[in-house]
Parts: sequence; C-alpha cells; structure tokens
Amino acid sequence: MLLNLIISLALFVATTCSASIITFIGENSTNAASWRTASVPKTINPAGNNIYGNDGYVMFGTTSTLPTQQSTATGQDVFNFNSTVSTVPSTVPWTTLNVHPTYITADSPVAGSGFNGVQTASGFLSMDNPSGGLMKSGFAFAPASSGFKSLFTFTVNGSVPSTFDVGLFFNNSNNLPGNIDGSLVQAEITDGTPQGTAIGTRTVLGNIDALFFTISGATPGTVFTVEGLASNPSQELDISGITFDTPTPEPTTLGGCAIAALVFLWLGRRSKQSKQLSRV
Repeated sequence: MLLNLIISLALFVATTCSASIITFIGENSTNAASWRTASVPKTINPAGNNIYGNDGYVMFGTTSTLPTQQSTATGQDVFNFNSTVSTVPSTVPWTTLNVHPTYITADSPVAGSGFNGVQTASGFLSMDNPSGGLMKSGFAFAPASSGFKSLFTFTVNGSVPSTFDVGLFFNNSNNLPGNIDGSLVQAEITDGTPQGTAIGTRTVLGNIDALFFTISGATPGTVFTVEGLASNPSQELDISGITFDTPTPEPTTLGGCAIAALVFLWLGRRSKQSKQLSRV
C-alpha cells in the first residue's frame, strides 16, 4: 500500500508540478485590439488584469492611425524593423515594437522560412498603443507552403517561470479586397515533442483576434517554434504580434504540489525512524 502511494505521488508531481506541456486555451475574437486596456473585460485573462503582454510583447510593423497607403518591405529583420511610411499629408514611423520578457533570451526567424517581410495598409484595423492611444496594426509575413510552416522561434532562459501564457495576434488583412496576405487559419507552438505541441484555430478572420497558449514546465534553453497553416499554399502567412504573460497561480494546483512534497518528506522521515528503531 505504501509503495502504491509513493508511486501515485511521484506520478502526480511529474505530471502536475514539473511536466513540460503546451496547451491551447482559446481565442479572443472580440476585443483583442484592446490588449492594453484594463477597463475592457476579457474572457481570456492570464494575469488577471485584462492586459496582455505584461511580461513582454512584439507587435510587427505598426504605424500611427494616420491613413497610409499599402506599403510592403521584404528582406527585413522583422523583429527590429524601423522605417517610415508615406502618408497623406506626411510620413509616420513604421516600426516593430519589441519588449523582451526577462525570461526570453532570443527571438528570430527560422532559417530559410522567408519570414522577412512587413506590411501596413490603410484598411488595417487599429489597436492599443502601449504608449497611449491607438496605432495601426501591421504584420510580418512569409510565403506559405503545404502543411504547417515554421515562422520564428523564441528561446527561454534560467528565469523562465513554471507557467507562462503566449498570445499570437492577427489582424483583418485577409479580408481586404485583392489581398492575398492574412491567410493563416491555424497556428502551432511546439518544442519538438508531442506533449510540447499545441494547435489553435482562428474562428474570426475579419477582426483583430488572438490565439492563446499555456506553456508549463519549460527548462532553460528550450527553443519554441511558432508555425502557421495557410488556407491556400499559394498565399502568405502573416502574424501581427505575440504577447507573454505570467498567469495568476491556481491555488488548487499549488496546494496539490505542496501537499505532495510534504507527504514525500513525511514518508522519508518515517522510513528513517523505522530504520533507527530496527537497530535498537
């Protein structure tokens, strides 16, 4: 009986307290554009404050809300893109907003993926600007292919929390007339293992929406790859941004891990006492 208890507790700790898994938790298809507005309630609310990107974020190719012509730039470092775009009546900054979480060492396009283009257009919807007010959403893109295609990676370091949430953001680009971009209909995050792989499906393509994933038990140096699936392989895959948040802990899970640890300590002490008594 004691052996069965030890085995059960070991399995609980391995699967609940330290297993490395990725889970798709849902889509915000209604108010993801208000990603920095705490007064807007959100059904997916990792940090408990109705704000996404508390730990860090990347928003590709953003501009002010001034009307802009459609502009595309390829061959770019999309994570550090900084340029200007012509408008009427002037020019405005066209840039990627990149705030690294402390636990992310690097983010970079997958070699050979062609994830090196950015685009902005007058028809793109606006979203919250972290500096205040609104900004025009943009995106980074790569040519699509048959099946899931790897776009970019991010690597965690020694300060990675036991659990963190990732949001992948998309805008309304594929609903613009004549636009072949924005064809990403499913997104995947993977560390290359079955339990470390999850897929999310977009249900809304004419809005700013976001797919959310929970990553638990990541170890320092783990590389996670973001992949996309196109509705048509001849189209392009685009993504507007990515956010990182440490979720509010669930007391039941923490309590279960703590209880399991205390039981292990008690069993060890009991075993030690039994051995001492047997020597008397």
